[in-house]
Amino acid sequence: MDTEKRLKVLVIHHDLGASCAYTAIARSAGWEASSCEDIGDVVRAVQANEVDVVIFDFSPENGFAALRKVHHADPSLPAILITAHPVDHQEAMSLGVKMVLPKPPDPSKLRQILAALVTELPSSDFKVLFEFLERCEAARPRK
Repeated sequence: MDTEKRLKVLVIHHDLGASCAYTAIARSAGWEASSCEDIGDVVRAVQANEVDVVIFDFSPENGFAALRKVHHADPSLPAILITAHPVDHQEAMSLGVKMVLPKPPDPSKLRQILAALVTELPSSDFKVLFEFLERCEAARPRK
């Protein structure tokens, strides 16, 4: 990925409020961002190479089925899952997911992850980053 070009982020959502927040975070970092609820439109955008990374507002009802469709359209497309639900991390990673974040995500953490995608970190580095962020999340005091 050329670091001179603007990263094109597509937010797949089932919650319009969350979608607006995630697109605003990406745009505040200088990236192009749009959102879509219809998985057919998402697949068409992916097939037309209009997307560099997907932020997926994950729900267990249809999440993995939709993620499989996106992955089938472009197996190399990285995805970030944001969810309030437990996720099978192995299955998610096998479908191109680079990071799973708890809902609501910390905006600076989301920007860091998007920035890492721009520099094309190897998958092993994402695993290290993911484990570090998980430890930080676990150590954070709960309200």
